Amino acid sequence: MVRNSKGQVWSIDLVIGLLVFALVLVIFYSLLTGERDSKISSYTNKAETVTQRMYEKGLVNPLSSEINEVVYTTLSEEEYENLKQELGIKGDFCLFIETTDNPPKLLIINNRTGIGSPRLSVGGFNCGANVVGP
Repeated sequence: MVRNSKGQVWSIDLVIGLLVFALVLVIFYSLLTGERDSKISSYTNKAETVTQRMYEKGLVNPLSSEINEVVYTTLSEEEYENLKQELGIKGDFCLFIETTDNPPKLLIINNRTGIGSPRLSVGGFNCGANVVGP
């Protein structure tokens, strides 16, 4: 009796090929998502550092979570490049405060929308713009 083994070889090759293809897809997907997660983690760490520095400057009372308007005004009057260096920020930034309402509303302090680069916009206004608010 003669056995034909070509069909079995072909099916094993097909299975190995599919496994290699699946492995390549898994590696490719993990590389893509890993980079995104590391960027998110990096931005989160930078935001936490800036937040900590703002607490150290006294902008927010850690016990009551209230904004110190005197410190806010002092920071808003500081030179943009100096503040950027103090906070350890490399790119443009805008520090703004939102209410805890749903949906959140931009809090206007001393008629300013925020502290930072006027090239960025917040709530339809340039960051740091003087506006008349409620």
